[in-house]
Amino acid sequence: ELLGVPYLWGGRTPAGLDCSALVQLLLAEQGVVLPRDARDQHRACSQLGRTERSRVGDLACFARPGERVSHIGLCTGGSTYLHARGWVRLASLDPHNALYDKELSVQFRGWVRPPSAR
Repeated sequence: ELLGVPYLWGGRTPAGLDCSALVQLLLAEQGVVLPRDARDQHRACSQLGRTERSRVGDLACFARPGERVSHIGLCTGGSTYLHARGWVRLASLDPHNALYDKELSVQFRGWVRPPSAR
């Protein structure tokens, strides 16, 4: 239902959402409580080990080189995630997928698992 909703920094409604509000609202529907900002959401979760695969509900974390996590998305399966960047949309980390976002993929810092989704 939220696909196509425009990005709005600080937005928390279907009139406009930012990435961390999208993640916070969707996980709250599943009973998962997370902080409001992407950086704090990242810190509240557990980093996946090198051999662990992402699963639905995990979070994709992004940061510019030398900076802290500033963008976040919700895993929808495999390398695909839902996020708010320009608008709420699906993207992929797989360069062979039509949803691949090259610009954002170079900022990928890993998957994390929300506390109650372990």
